[in-house]
Amino acid sequence: MNFERISRENGKWDALWKEWDLACSEYDESISEYASSSLSILHPLANDPQVASAGVFGLFQDDQILATCQLNVCGLPGYTGKVIRLRHLVLAPKFDFDESSTIEDYVQVLTEVFAGTIAQANSAMKAKHAKLHFCSPADKQFFSDIELSLKKSSAFSSVALKGSWLYVSL
Repeated sequence: MNFERISRENGKWDALWKEWDLACSEYDESISEYASSSLSILHPLANDPQVASAGVFGLFQDDQILATCQLNVCGLPGYTGKVIRLRHLVLAPKFDFDESSTIEDYVQVLTEVFAGTIAQANSAMKAKHAKLHFCSPADKQFFSDIELSLKKSSAFSSVALKGSWLYVSL
């Protein structure tokens, strides 16, 4: 799987929209109504000229886009150094509508998006801290279940769950 920028400029936003529109129609749904609160935020970010400090990213597997989200990096009160934030995580329509999607598939997407966010913090979007916003209570449970493992990892100096956010310092 690859976690990479999605934009109008690189053609990947149009690809996402076409792919997810087709997927929605297979379930008698409309892309214009699918995850409209998050996709309406991501749409202008993907269509505007791209900047290094913010953008839309997606998780790709072969020719499918499994998830998309907003990443931005900035200074925040209470932090020394920059913070990368993941918000508006949306999974492909198959996760909402296809009964063959498993919890293991969902966990794998969460894991890969988390790893992709950390990779961005260590490369193009340099940051010493990461904040990931959960899109469901199941996400909080997943990260709660692996919190001890994350805390034991030498990659992170601190890990904390606060409300609907995972806080990680690198």
